[in-house]
Amino acid sequence: AFIHIPKTAGSTLRAILRRSFGPRHCDLRPWAFQRKSHGWLCADDLRFAQRIYPRLDGISGHRVNCFSGLEQAADLRFFTWVRDPVARFVSLFLYSKRRRLEHCTREEMMTFCADPFHRNQQTLWLSGTDRAAAAVEMLEKRIGFVGMMEVFDESLVLLQRWLAHPALVITYARRNAGRGRVAWPLLDDPELRGLIEAANREDQ
Repeated sequence: AFIHIPKTAGSTLRAILRRSFGPRHCDLRPWAFQRKSHGWLCADDLRFAQRIYPRLDGISGHRVNCFSGLEQAADLRFFTWVRDPVARFVSLFLYSKRRRLEHCTREEMMTFCADPFHRNQQTLWLSGTDRAAAAVEMLEKRIGFVGMMEVFDESLVLLQRWLAHPALVITYARRNAGRGRVAWPLLDDPELRGLIEAANREDQ
């Protein structure tokens, strides 16, 4: 079960899983009409997917997690990918503005930093809380493998060894990736940098 934290190269990894496992892999998500209210996925969601995908080997998705009882429906091994918290946060902000720098103003970033949903997202996706200690506990007890975006290729090789599944092929093309580093001058603003770091303190 791949826990897909936003802006951590998860789309590329999801494409690898889809290509490797075909109909034995499912990108698990709530129905469109439920997405705002459904929250994290649970065992019933996985059981429903198993009826549609009777040979299901693996799942991935932004709502997949290791703390809401998914393992009650299957024998799951959880893994995820993480990223430098500040870089991930800025990437998410730029992505939310469709990378149009005229919309990426200081005021917009300050509003983004203040939004509780955007703060410490890696900690939230790992533990369902905003506490780093809870995320560390999940990493120690529930999550079997953690890759790092900054060393993506090396992490893929280690994932292949950990998963030990003959169908997994780790060649890839990048998906949903920004075109290089965006020259966003506000990154050099000390006050704004401080707000970004404060919004990701638990992740750091």
